[in-house]
Formats: sequence, C-alpha cells, structure tokens
Amino acid sequence: MIAKEKSARMRMAVRLPAILAVLIAVTCAWVGNVSAQTRVVALVNDEPITSYDVQARAKFMSVVSRKSLSAALRAQALEELIEEQLKFQEARRLGLKASDEAVDSAYAQIAQRLKMTPTKLTAAFRSAGVNTATLRRRIESDVVWNEVLRQRFRQEVNVREQDVLSAMGTNGEPVEETTTEFELQKIIVILPKNASNATIAQRKSVAETFRQQFQGCAGTHDLTRQFEGIVWDRFGRKVLANFDEEDRARLSETGENQVTKPRQTKNALEMYAVCSRREVQDDTAARQKAQNDLMNQRGQVMARRLLIDLKQSALIVRR
Repeated sequence: MIAKEKSARMRMAVRLPAILAVLIAVTCAWVGNVSAQTRVVALVNDEPITSYDVQARAKFMSVVSRKSLSAALRAQALEELIEEQLKFQEARRLGLKASDEAVDSAYAQIAQRLKMTPTKLTAAFRSAGVNTATLRRRIESDVVWNEVLRQRFRQEVNVREQDVLSAMGTNGEPVEETTTEFELQKIIVILPKNASNATIAQRKSVAETFRQQFQGCAGTHDLTRQFEGIVWDRFGRKVLANFDEEDRARLSETGENQVTKPRQTKNALEMYAVCSRREVQDDTAARQKAQNDLMNQRGQVMARRLLIDLKQSALIVRR
C-alpha cells in the first residue's frame, strides 16, 4: 500500500510541470485574445481610448440611430469619444465635475421622454446588447461640458434688446398670448442654518398654519407679526412666464386671497400670497423664448470654437 502511494506521488510530481505548462499556455492564450479585442486605439493627451470603448459606443449609436454597426459608425464613435475626453480634461482643469445626482436626473429625464422608468430603460438597453455605462458617460460629459461653458462664457453670451425684438414673431407664432397676471406678496418662513429634518417638519407645520389663518393681503403685515421667523414683502404684478414650472403649478392652483403651498429652498420655505389674478395679453413668453433661442445659438457657436481650440492644442494619437 505504501509503495503504491509513493508511486502515485511520483507520477503526480512528474505530471505537475506538464499540467502547469498547459494552464500557463491556456492563460496566455486567453490574455492574448483579450488584448487583441481590447487595445488602445487612441491617446488624447496621454489618456487612452480602447477598442472596447469604441465598440460599446458604436453599439449604442447603432441602436439609437437604427443603423447597422459599420466601420463608419465606429469611426464616428471614436471621434465622439475623443471630444468627450477633451471635455472632461477641460472640466478637470477648471475644477469642475458632474455630480451623480445631475447624471441620474438627466438619465431619468431621458427615460421620462421615452415614457419609461430608469430601470426599464436600463433593461431595454441591456436587452439590445448596450452597456448603459456608455450612455451615462455620454450624459456625464454633456453635464460637465455645460458647466464648462457657463464658467467660460457667462460674461460673453449676451443678447441685445434690439436682437430680441427682431427675433420675436419671426417663426410665425403670435407675439402676445393670453396668460394670467398675479399681484403677489412673498412670504418667507426662515429656516435655521443646517436645520434637521425634525426642524424642517416643524417649520412646515408653521407655514401650513399661516396659510390656514391667512384672510387676505391687507392683513399680511399683522398676521406675520403673530409668527416668529416669518417675514413678507410686496412682490408686485407678475405673469406666469416669469416663474419656473414648479412655481407656475403652485400659482395656478391658488385662488385669490390664498397662499401657495411652501417651496423649500436652502434657508427658507417660500410662499406667495395671491392678492389678485386676471387674464391679460402679454409678450413675456415670446420675449423669453426669443432671448433663450438667441443665447443658445451664440452659446453653441462659442462651444464649437472652444472644442476646435481644444482639439488643435491637444496631442491626439490614433493607432
């Protein structure tokens, strides 16, 4: 028995180098195969873009555009990735970074436009063979690039009143439209610095009590004196176009001599007292649209120029 065990151990000792050699050969072949599939195809200021990156982006572009996966599409994907790399590099130079919250919000907006939840959108891309990481990377580059443009050009992008007036109505849409004009007072419920959730909940309760006791704009001054940490000011006449979407919804559902639901900001809960409301003809919406369109056009021109400058000054090596 002992002789047999010794013989078996000797045979294993003889076979072990051969087994290791086979394992090493298989491992090397696998690594070689991976390196063939995933290789550096471009360097952007010494930062690599791999063939895997290009393939993933090209696959995404193929699914979105419903075009076949071709060499031309891969070339387009590579150029897009090079530009993204330059955008990220410029953002880092300026100390800018896209927050996870901003990327998540943009991803959710894309899903909403497609009438899907983010989870279902992710599942849909996966079923199509698309890695959602490439979409999130693209979103992240857009978010951070917008921050770059705001920092670089916020003092340069401006529109003259004459240009706005010239642009208004040029697309055939009416300049004036029927909208609601409000006479408002602004009510501010002050929040302590770094307020806890419990404190915020307590201040929201105070705001709700104020809303219930509000009888009309003539008595705002006397009513605020009964509450600690509440101040008010005359806000004047404003049309709906002067407000963002959330405030428009709050104002639209609030009647005369009533107070809107509170909106939490960094240091306060803000409400509007609606003193009166009426339907008017107003060109504010058309004016804002014309101004935004002109600013976007000029911003896009500056963005293209900046990207061209970044490309020209960068060391880009395609392999």
